[in-house]
Amino acid sequence: MIFRMLCAKMRRKKLFLLFLFCVALGVWFLIDYEVWLSKRCWTSKCKKSQGQDRQEYDDLEDLTLERIENVLLIPNPVRGIRNISNGSTCTLPNLDPFEVSVSHLIQDLGRNANCQGPDLHFTISSRGNLVLRKKEYRSAINLRTVELRYISRPNNDDDSYDTSDEVLPFQKKADKKYRKMTGDFINVNYELKKELENQNQFFARVVPKENVLQRSKELLKKNPAGLPLNILIFGFDSTSHAMFQRKLPRTAVYLQNKLKAYIFKGYSVVGDGTTPILTALLTGKFVGELQKNEQGGSKRTNYLDVWPWIMKDYEKHGYVSLYAEDDQRIATFNIRLKGFNKPPADHYMRPFWLALEDHILRKMKRKKKFPHNNLACLGSEPLHNITLDYLFSMYNAYPTTPKFGFAFMSYLSHGIPEQLSYADNDIVEYLKRYEKIRNNTVLILLSDHGTRIGPLRNSMQGSLEERLPWLSIVLPEWFEKKYPDMADNMKNNQHLVTSPFDVHATLRHFLSFPKEDPGQMTQSLFSKIDKLRPCAKAGIDYHWCPCLKWHPISVKADEVLASAKSVVQKINDNISKRDLSFSQCSPLELTRVVYAAELESEKTGSEYLLSPIKNGRMRRHKVPSGRRLQIVLETSPLKGTFEATVTVRKNGRVVVNPHISRTSVYSDNPHCIVDTLPELRKFCICYDKLNNNNKR
Repeated sequence: MIFRMLCAKMRRKKLFLLFLFCVALGVWFLIDYEVWLSKRCWTSKCKKSQGQDRQEYDDLEDLTLERIENVLLIPNPVRGIRNISNGSTCTLPNLDPFEVSVSHLIQDLGRNANCQGPDLHFTISSRGNLVLRKKEYRSAINLRTVELRYISRPNNDDDSYDTSDEVLPFQKKADKKYRKMTGDFINVNYELKKELENQNQFFARVVPKENVLQRSKELLKKNPAGLPLNILIFGFDSTSHAMFQRKLPRTAVYLQNKLKAYIFKGYSVVGDGTTPILTALLTGKFVGELQKNEQGGSKRTNYLDVWPWIMKDYEKHGYVSLYAEDDQRIATFNIRLKGFNKPPADHYMRPFWLALEDHILRKMKRKKKFPHNNLACLGSEPLHNITLDYLFSMYNAYPTTPKFGFAFMSYLSHGIPEQLSYADNDIVEYLKRYEKIRNNTVLILLSDHGTRIGPLRNSMQGSLEERLPWLSIVLPEWFEKKYPDMADNMKNNQHLVTSPFDVHATLRHFLSFPKEDPGQMTQSLFSKIDKLRPCAKAGIDYHWCPCLKWHPISVKADEVLASAKSVVQKINDNISKRDLSFSQCSPLELTRVVYAAELESEKTGSEYLLSPIKNGRMRRHKVPSGRRLQIVLETSPLKGTFEATVTVRKNGRVVVNPHISRTSVYSDNPHCIVDTLPELRKFCICYDKLNNNNKR
């Protein structure tokens, strides 16, 4: 009996231990599954949108998933936002590009733009000749109908283009099947023997200019650059660091694994939209500092030629310069500003794109179609290839002249950042072309900002992604051995907060080497950046600072509601202080507070506001003491969403940071002031968009 009781007791103990083991195993399994799920993103909710992106990583030749994750420094696959802490004042967020909570907000558009159109019968040879692509095309084309017209820029006009009055024949002589290009941009019109509709092709290739060659020859003797390397920069609109990894996976892997690029995790924005970012990058200054009257009054009257453009600095050291930006509807220095009286560079692509856009719009109107918001193709040719071919054609045109080229692409990703995936394979091919010239060329790939509107932007991750665009720099292979200290500094700076002002200082450093150009507001990336440097010293206002730690608070709190009302009042004050906008734009009303958070009380150097002063430096103003809040709110009419930061003082007074982000689409609601007061577009709803009873 006693033996049986002991056996039963032991069985119960074993069952109990087995039960505990099963519970522990189950808990472990759930945790492991959660980690695995976050890493692989294989839920039905996100499989469709993210499967292709992750599969691209899986399928890359000779790279396992684990190796690629190491290459791209994808964070530990745990839900939520983690932080990179390396002892610096700024603790950067470590965002997982494949975070499950936002994966359903990101479209999967595939890797092919599916550019469809008639065959491209002509091309430009490496020698600058217009030639037939294939011999058999000679019999398909009525060569007598081939007409060539050069596209050029009129004097003192940045918003139109000229075409040559003289129609040039394709053949200079009867026995030749080509024509030498004498200008950068050309339109070819011709007939096919079996087609009724005329065919059109547009070409952009750099053609050397004698005056540029002569200028370069003289200045290289008088004022050579300290580090005489060619500079190639190409950028992508609306591309966060995370979106670059999602949609350009082959490019990202090639940059870091093959080219050993320096990739900057803390590269941050310094303002709202493209204009303040590229102004900082190309001039080293704030827009308001350079021309305070530029956005004042009812007309934008001042050209930007007097701004201290980095292209002009390079020209003074014997360089040939190029500036290429594709989407002229939203061109960085024309949509809000006056543009240029004289071209900002030796080779300027704006007239080409103006002509091309006119052609596309006329064609669409004839066919009673409307162009897509984001144009990706010209017939069978991807538009991004046109820009990059033009950039790289500098090397055939000026083989021995130092070169500075800047290209920025908006068609591809401005409205739909996911379209970046269309360019992934093509960009890798351009990177392979770069390898042939790497020995004397620095390559910089960058973006202006992340997604600024829409559901992704309105998530916590999306808010941070907007503030963290892509920046990578590739140096010649010999650079690290010859200048180990500079290379080490750049390596360390990858993990600190940096800005477009730092990139500008780096570009100037090439010219002034071995000294760093004094008087710049920030630091060259070749210099050792202090780990304790706060956002303000990088030119980043606290509204944009990615280092800040926020914790959610109740949207019903009294101080939150008071802050939201103050933000709306600030918006209405911006509208009412201009007579034109006051008479044409409806005031906004607070509908609801969507989200509120409070800044953790820690010293990050973000307690400063920035404003420019005339000598080219930044003045830092102490932010009023008090509780710092971040507010996301909705307004009426027509439901706008805004994000703002405020300080609530001890006496209850609310101080609104002047940087207010709109995170919802405004479409053509501000059409009545879009040309005269473009800086108010995100706030203005024209009265004619409302019912008459909404008028004052």
